[in-house]
Amino acid sequence: MGNNNQRLMWPDITKTIGLYLMILGHGGLYGTENIQQLIYSFHMPLFFIMSGIFFKQGNLKKTTIALLIPYLTMNILMLLWSLYINKDSFIFWINRHIPAILLGLGYNTDKYIPVCTPMWFFYVLYLEHLIMNMIFKFPILKKPYFSIILFNVVFIFVILILKKNNIDTLFPIDSTLLAFPFFSIGLLLKQTLLEDWSSNKSLIILFLMLPLLLISNFFNGRIDINTALIGNNIFLMIFSGLTGTLLLIAFSKYIEKKISNIKIINWKKYSLGGSIIVGLNLLIITITKKILIFVYPGFKLNFITGIFISVAVMLFCSLLITFCLRYCPILIGRKKCN
Repeated sequence: MGNNNQRLMWPDITKTIGLYLMILGHGGLYGTENIQQLIYSFHMPLFFIMSGIFFKQGNLKKTTIALLIPYLTMNILMLLWSLYINKDSFIFWINRHIPAILLGLGYNTDKYIPVCTPMWFFYVLYLEHLIMNMIFKFPILKKPYFSIILFNVVFIFVILILKKNNIDTLFPIDSTLLAFPFFSIGLLLKQTLLEDWSSNKSLIILFLMLPLLLISNFFNGRIDINTALIGNNIFLMIFSGLTGTLLLIAFSKYIEKKISNIKIINWKKYSLGGSIIVGLNLLIITITKKILIFVYPGFKLNFITGIFISVAVMLFCSLLITFCLRYCPILIGRKKCN
């Protein structure tokens, strides 16, 4: 990029597109289960790989601010919303909601009910940072990269045992173990992925990855790191996550080359405020649908309207992000306005 201090645009583009796909997958794919399955095959692996690329050993204070503060902020907001809407009692809070937040749950169980399910990602990502820091601090045979590979082998083995015996760990150990290969891939491929790719190279990688993603997704089926759903084969799951991520990175690098001087979308803002989009997208999707149906009783939810609803959610989140970056950046994991 010429200036080493200049912020790369393609990571922000990649994250923004990934966030949009997350919203689309959560509430805009009516009657298109195959597309939803395709998005789920790589959209969360994408964020773990991107996090691995920019992992830095140590500095857990910064990591805590960036991940746990947004996690608590979004959960507190949704906890208050749940109290207002559902009129939950304080005892219900203590027995059902609070334990779910402390455990980092991303789905309902018989005993506990999380109030902000998508924020499981921030909780698990924090655990990934803790594990990776431990590996670098206490490497096996003083070779951290050998330790990373060894840990991946062990984690995959443990996941397969858990799945074979249908064990739900409740605390997101299974999700953490399942996400670790993607976090590791980002770290191990860091230099290659941070290289400056030509437009032609980006297009070649894009068109190579697309059929590989489609084929692996077809044979593996639905995956979900949150619920530790691996599809038919865990290695196909990892392959799908990698190919989908490389496809989106190549696309983002191509955009960076072609429209870097055209300010159509504030990619950086969406990237910095990702916690708002992750934490509030389900609520905003629900409210948006109810408003549309109330205003237009004959309104039909389909794939096309879902695309526009997802865009509307992103635009509304943009306003919230602008406010938070200006007045309370710490609530979304930023020490100062960017």
